[in-house]
Amino acid sequence: DTPSKTDVLVSIPSGYPGGMIDGAHLPVGSSLIRRVAGEPQGQITALDQVWQLISYHPHNGGGAPAWNPTKHGFHTYYGELLSWLHNAK
Repeated sequence: DTPSKTDVLVSIPSGYPGGMIDGAHLPVGSSLIRRVAGEPQGQITALDQVWQLISYHPHNGGGAPAWNPTKHGFHTYYGELLSWLHNAK
């Protein structure tokens, strides 16, 4: 029952690239909510869709190396998101 594809919304923090990319949003109603690591938090509306924030912190105690703005960015966070989705239960 795992979807073969999904949209994921990632907010760009103020101060990026010095600020850490943290958290991810899934579409409200996604079967991945409560199956991916992290707890559902609040919802936002963006791009004409309602999104569920998942408290997902790979670079802040979630198993990935600590955030280093000289090494990490969207190019590495993308890989963390793919692993996060792949490991959904």
